Amino acid sequence: MDPVTVGVTFALGSAALNATWNLRLKMAPDPLRVAAVAFPLITLLASPLVLVAWLSAGRPGLDPGGWVLAAVSGAVQVGYLHVLSRAYQRGDISSVYPTARGTAPVIAVLLGVAVLGERLQPLHWIAVAILVAGVWLVRPGAASRAALVPALVVGVLIAGYSALDRLGVQAGPWWLYGWLVLAVMTAGLLPSARRPTDRAAVPVAVLAGASYSLVLAALSVAPLAIVAPVRLVAGTVLVSGWGVLRLGEHDRLPQKLAGAVALATGVVLLAA
Repeated sequence: MDPVTVGVTFALGSAALNATWNLRLKMAPDPLRVAAVAFPLITLLASPLVLVAWLSAGRPGLDPGGWVLAAVSGAVQVGYLHVLSRAYQRGDISSVYPTARGTAPVIAVLLGVAVLGERLQPLHWIAVAILVAGVWLVRPGAASRAALVPALVVGVLIAGYSALDRLGVQAGPWWLYGWLVLAVMTAGLLPSARRPTDRAAVPVAVLAGASYSLVLAALSVAPLAIVAPVRLVAGTVLVSGWGVLRLGEHDRLPQKLAGAVALATGVVLLAA
């Protein structure tokens, strides 16, 4: 199977899992504390599997730059979870998630082209313009305007760690790189952890761990300019629909639906 097709398949699976754990995080009374328990739990659960894989593969390592990339990516993702939690406390997920997820691929595409030397066709640039329009349509309304800046910052941070991860998975086995990122996140999140959130954190840990594993696998075989938009935007349809239908987030409904359609259209064109 073509590597890009494999990468897109992994990215779509990661998007579905990512949307699910974000919905659970939004519904938690204190999203940050749930995340602060969930991600150390992911690291704990993954450690025996990574150890077995490491021994079986002949004890591979990362290039020196890979360690730096893992450390920086982990630190960026700690910041991402702090800002994401703040955005969820201030606004509807049907606006926050699409705004963040729509902003991220636009920035990721620009990083892929400007920093990683990836090349896009004219159709892809049209897709970027459609994505920008979609972000504008789904942005938080006046009632939750305080969530707009955090949502945009989340998009920037997602694009940043996505670019770092694209480079990091080329420095050695993707699963070893991913475990190091999680270890750094664990160190940064533990000060915010509280035991009462343990039960709520378990499904978030399982879903987030599986989602991150799939996206790293995708980045190991396909370009960032394809993987990031597929993963980050495909979930917006799921989240927007759930937020409107199940959470009763009906504010600016026509704009949200139009924006979700625009984002989905943009990602389809970007992956073409």
